Amino acid sequence: RPPAPPPLGLPDAGHTPAAVTRSRSTLRRLSGPERFVVVVAMLSERAPNPLLRALRKMEPDAVVCTEPASAGGHAVPAEQLAGIYGVGADAISTASAALGRARELAGPAGNVLVCGSLYLVGEILAQSTEVDGR
Repeated sequence: RPPAPPPLGLPDAGHTPAAVTRSRSTLRRLSGPERFVVVVAMLSERAPNPLLRALRKMEPDAVVCTEPASAGGHAVPAEQLAGIYGVGADAISTASAALGRARELAGPAGNVLVCGSLYLVGEILAQSTEVDGR
C-alpha cells in the first residue's frame, strides 16, 4: 500500500544504479501522465554520480535531495547531491520536509518516488506510519 495519501508515494529500496535502471520503465508506467517527483538520499560510502545518472534517465519532473537523520551523519549532504544532479534538483536537509516539498511539486494527482537509501525509505515509512496510525 502507498505510505501516504495522494500524491501516490512509491517507496523503493533501489539504492544502486542497476536497481534504479530496472525500476525505470515500471515506475514511469505507474506514474502515467501525471507529474513524477523523486526524493533521493545517499550514504557517503557510495559514489553518488552513477545513481544520479540513472535517476536522470527516468526523466522525473523534479528531484528533491535530502539527508535522512537515521543515517547518523553518514549521508551525502543534500546540497552536494543536488549540485551533482544539476538542473531540476532541490536540496532540503530533513527527510520529512523533502517529502512535503516533493508532494507539493507532484501536485494532487502526481507521484512521488522515495529512493537511494534504505535509511531514507525506512525513515519515510516510519513517519507515514506515525501519521496514519498503521
